[in-house]
Amino acid sequence: TNLATQASVIAGFSFESLVELEVPEDTHWLLSSTYFVFGSAAMAMSLYCLVVSSFACVFGHRLALQGPHGSLEKAVTIMVSHRLHIFAVAGASLLCLVLAAVLMAWIKMGPAAGVVSAIFLAFGGAVSYRMHLLLGLFQIPESQVVTGAVQVN
Repeated sequence: TNLATQASVIAGFSFESLVELEVPEDTHWLLSSTYFVFGSAAMAMSLYCLVVSSFACVFGHRLALQGPHGSLEKAVTIMVSHRLHIFAVAGASLLCLVLAAVLMAWIKMGPAAGVVSAIFLAFGGAVSYRMHLLLGLFQIPESQVVTGAVQVN
């Protein structure tokens, strides 16, 4: 549910920026079109992440708690197998939001656009680096993974 909450925030930011940005008439069509593509992609991927992660959470918990014998292991296996996909979509939506923000800077901020773009790109690089670092730190060797298998005698 934590990821679903973050996805809803990104979807809201994306929607707001798509609706509220007034593109000056002298803006090159490719610049404004690319902005709208990245903003729309951020919104669509965030909504996808929101729906899929909420669905997985609700039905995964239901299967684990109310399903027949072996359902806990099945629910854990299903949720773990889809986890990276959902995180990848969430990361892609954040990347699209940052790229839309960079393009918005070039549409609206004139001479400051270069500095603003550098700030957004530095942010994107820092987030990417830290996520990669944390992913390595949180890795569990395959032989030590607890699967949720339960044996009752």
